[in-house]
Amino acid sequence: DGLQESDFEIYDAGTKREIRSFSVLDSGGRSKAPAALSAAQTGASNTPQTRYIALLFDDFIVDAPGSPLKDAQQKGLASLKIAAERFVKESLQPGDQISVFSTARGQILPFTREVPKLLDCIRKLNGNYRDPMFLKAVVLSAIGDVVTYMAKMPAYRMVLLASSGNNAELGPNDLPLSHARERTIITRALAAGLVINALDGKGLYTDAPGPSGPLPEAFRAKLEALSRPKLVLDLSNEPLASLSYGTGGSFFHNSNDLVKGFKELIQPDVRYLLAFSSDAPRDGRYHPLKVKLTAPN
Repeated sequence: DGLQESDFEIYDAGTKREIRSFSVLDSGGRSKAPAALSAAQTGASNTPQTRYIALLFDDFIVDAPGSPLKDAQQKGLASLKIAAERFVKESLQPGDQISVFSTARGQILPFTREVPKLLDCIRKLNGNYRDPMFLKAVVLSAIGDVVTYMAKMPAYRMVLLASSGNNAELGPNDLPLSHARERTIITRALAAGLVINALDGKGLYTDAPGPSGPLPEAFRAKLEALSRPKLVLDLSNEPLASLSYGTGGSFFHNSNDLVKGFKELIQPDVRYLLAFSSDAPRDGRYHPLKVKLTAPN
């Protein structure tokens, strides 16, 4: 039957506060009363809550012949488009407003819930080939721009980053700068209460068979390293995991069921909204908040 108000406790800088408002939202953003609470207690309403969802496709593809990431990005973008079309046709909820963005072109469709417009926009997405040099910085900059844009939107909003991995071909000196850019995006999103969910379009993948036959040990080790595209693909997932987990979001990967990924990331089963007010005088200080779940299960 779900959780109730009595299952939660709120602590303001270590002090327990009384919960003044409690409501439950279903997957469509509609407020519903728990079985033990009345509509008057929760302020429940059947009016769908508007949800602003940025569907951000990473449509850059590394222009590097023989790169395992290039092949994965080409196939992944096609798979993501197919899954996104199915999601739009089958799973949009009342109140959903979706805008389509691409890392190469920015916003390409303003917020709408008109299915034909969304499908037409998604179908027209194509890969944009670019030299690997500085590509990761370009992609992170595009993601940061979308976060800044979405931070200004009212009510409930989120970013779904549909990608097949970001360019991982960086030198050791480039990693600190790349991580700093990721932290900047995460900080900006957290300040706005914005969640980034990420969906990996590569699906399941494995290494190619290594070399066989008698070879010198040093030469064999080098060939084995070169024949392991999985390592490159794993590294390409690091920005997706960092941005999603860093903002409190989810990272859907290691699965070929991308339609399920869209549904899980965009349509959470239920959300609980709690509010409190304090009678203590304002002191101008930062107050850490903690929500504790008291229910045994």
